[in-house]
Amino acid sequence: MIKAVSRQILEVNYTENKYFEKAWLVVKPEYSCIGAAAIENEAHSYLTAIRPPYNLKHKRLSLNTLLNTVISALFGCIITACCLHYGLF
Repeated sequence: MIKAVSRQILEVNYTENKYFEKAWLVVKPEYSCIGAAAIENEAHSYLTAIRPPYNLKHKRLSLNTLLNTVISALFGCIITACCLHYGLF
């Protein structure tokens, strides 16, 4: 939801971002008279384009990636054990 506080400041109550709940945008004086709808559209497009810093994002391993890693490690252990048992090293 975007609420016009005055002609120069826009208060955005819902930013559609999980890190930020509210934003205040100061409108340049030369653009304060172009109309509320145009300013609201610009505010919405600007806020949806902003991304949180990369260090705030936490990547989660998918179950498929985790299973592939475990299976690869097990095959590596089996091959190493077989090579050591038969004296190939």
